[in-house]
Amino acid sequence: MSYLALLYHSTNSLQIPLGHYNYAERWKIQGVGQINFKKMTKKILLKINLKRSANTIALIVLYMMLLSSIATIFWALDKSLGLGDEGVYLLSARFPEDILQNVSAVYVYTGFLFRISDYDPVAFRLIGMVLILASSFIFWIGFDRFFKLSSKSLRIKHVRAYSFGFILMGAMLYYQWFFATPNNYTLTAIAVNIFSGTLLLGLALLNKWRGNKKTILAIFFVTGLSLGLAFFTKITTGISLVFLYYLLIYLYKSISTRQKIIISIAVSIGIGIWFLGHFILVLPPEPSWRMFKEGWVLYQSFGVYAPRIKILLYSMEILNLFYSAV
Repeated sequence: MSYLALLYHSTNSLQIPLGHYNYAERWKIQGVGQINFKKMTKKILLKINLKRSANTIALIVLYMMLLSSIATIFWALDKSLGLGDEGVYLLSARFPEDILQNVSAVYVYTGFLFRISDYDPVAFRLIGMVLILASSFIFWIGFDRFFKLSSKSLRIKHVRAYSFGFILMGAMLYYQWFFATPNNYTLTAIAVNIFSGTLLLGLALLNKWRGNKKTILAIFFVTGLSLGLAFFTKITTGISLVFLYYLLIYLYKSISTRQKIIISIAVSIGIGIWFLGHFILVLPPEPSWRMFKEGWVLYQSFGVYAPRIKILLYSMEILNLFYSAV
């Protein structure tokens, strides 16, 4: 029996002299100095039930929004192309070998996804959505383990379910900004999700270093692979994530210098393996560098892609992102 139930059943008729209360307090007292604890307990239970109901209702609304977003995107998979670059994304994925000037190798990767979907645009889009949701799930696992949500006693109920719903809902907001056909932004979002999730998960397991050493190193190796993917899909994102990783590891005080070096070696091996695989299986270093240089010159000729202009555009996009989030 809970404390409130015990209070409800055992304290209905506690005798307290009326002289202990002033006039304003005597309305709480019934009969000859008898406090109505039954009524008071009902009020307490009602307040608790209302709070729990509010948490549950909000959680249901969140998951209704998530499921409706997924259902809407799924419904639109076989609909027409967007008026922007979506046609370019589709053609480039269908004929990646014809892309000779570009600052990234993204179309090689999207071309692989298009090929395994049997060149079906609907299946191609579906694979992109599945990969975004799967990478978001990896992000949530790391988030959950790092902040120890399962072991914390918080005032907000269902906090793990809330965090899971919000992270997946955030993943679906990708489609507010970008097209459904997989492109460099799709692969960048996947890389960022995997990087964030594996990094947080690895840091969460470091307090059990002796028993989980191999698992921890494997997780940070995957972190390195995600950085390699980011480099070849959007190089600015890859550089930013590497800088963020080393800054975080340097500032993280809960692990020793020796552990920092070991896990950084695992991350570096992951990056190296991705680079090696790309240069062996996708495109050798010399043509990769030539494609990048010619692509860079080509992009500068467009004017809007000049670095000084992009800095201004990125700043405006960040402000717009924050404004739309609010």
